[in-house]
Amino acid sequence: MKKIIYIIIIVFSLQLKAQEIVPLEDKNNYDGYERVGKYFKDVNGHLNKFIGTWKWQDNLTNPTKILEVTFYKLENQDTGGYYVDRLSSSYTYHENGIEIYNTTNGVFGGRFVFQNNLNKLKLTYLEPNPASFGFTYNFVLEYLPSPTMTGIPQLKWDVEVVLEVAENAELPKIPMHIILTKQ
Repeated sequence: MKKIIYIIIIVFSLQLKAQEIVPLEDKNNYDGYERVGKYFKDVNGHLNKFIGTWKWQDNLTNPTKILEVTFYKLENQDTGGYYVDRLSSSYTYHENGIEIYNTTNGVFGGRFVFQNNLNKLKLTYLEPNPASFGFTYNFVLEYLPSPTMTGIPQLKWDVEVVLEVAENAELPKIPMHIILTKQ
């Protein structure tokens, strides 16, 4: 039994030494081959400002449209060659008192890059609506530290349609250009 424990400890130790830790914001400086064996870790905490629950309500045209998103960080995620810290989320979207979406798994995540500055991310977006699967989306999330008198952080949320691949596909039901407020 002791031998098995020692072997497990040695294998685990070798795996940790094999991972070179690189700051997450430097990930895009490496091509696919250069990323192998590296761990792109959020050592500087740039993802932390996005973590938490954020809410939007369409008070101008239809106050029954409500989107609530909770972002969380997944650490040391295996991508099949390298490891990375990433954002994921769950959300609910209501319209006219009807629940349109309620996700329990992450729907944002996958590839992302910091855009222009460390407050702006571009992520993949998966629409839970099967009729929308004919579209490819990018999702741009920009952290606005405290743009209002309240000092409460906000997120600018923009969904971009990148490619339409199916003739009968529907546009997303989720709002495409909104501002969410930290809860």
